[in-house]
Amino acid sequence: MPGMDGFETSRTITSQHPHDSAPIIMCSANATDEDKRDAQQSGAVSFLSKPYTPDQLSSILKTVSEGTAAISLEEPVAPPAPVPAVVEKRPPTIAAPIPAMAEALAVPPATAEAPLPPLRVEIEAGAALSVADIEQIAERAAWASAEKVARDIVQELVPNLAREAAVQAARNVSEDLGRRAAHAAVRAAQEAAKQVATEIARGTAERTARSTAQESARSVAEQAAREVSL
Repeated sequence: MPGMDGFETSRTITSQHPHDSAPIIMCSANATDEDKRDAQQSGAVSFLSKPYTPDQLSSILKTVSEGTAAISLEEPVAPPAPVPAVVEKRPPTIAAPIPAMAEALAVPPATAEAPLPPLRVEIEAGAALSVADIEQIAERAAWASAEKVARDIVQELVPNLAREAAVQAARNVSEDLGRRAAHAAVRAAQEAAKQVATEIARGTAERTARSTAQESARSVAEQAAREVSL
């Protein structure tokens, strides 16, 4: 039908005649559950899938006439989800600890720190100590402690000082050798320059003497030639 399908037509008829409309049987080749659900919502009382047989049509008409027609869906309708039971929450109970574990976890009482042993001083039997004696004993004990501290410091510092002294000595020797090598290089360069200068001077002198001798010989030859011509 132009502008209106079967669902819209069934919906229009049932809305205009809600109590006295004729039973509507929807007939379509689309027989999905969605199509059948649309047919139910449009007001149809039954659904017949194409192609159908005469027996199927007779069965549908019989159910409509008896008033027992219904559109069945292939997908089963899921039952409603059960309402979860309300469980009262109780605070957790803490079991009493095992006696052996309680003893193992128990913190032992704090014990008083044992006092340090007193300073042993050799005193003659029956001798009375004066204030000066006590001060002298304390002074000796202080000197002994200071001596031990000084010995520990020396034992710790001497290797470091010796190592630093060795490094400084090696550095001094290296610098001294470097200076000596530099002086030797300068002297070698000076000697080489002197030899080069000597060679240059010797060559220059030889060339000068040779040129002078040639000039002198030429002058003598020219003078002799003039005298012979006269």
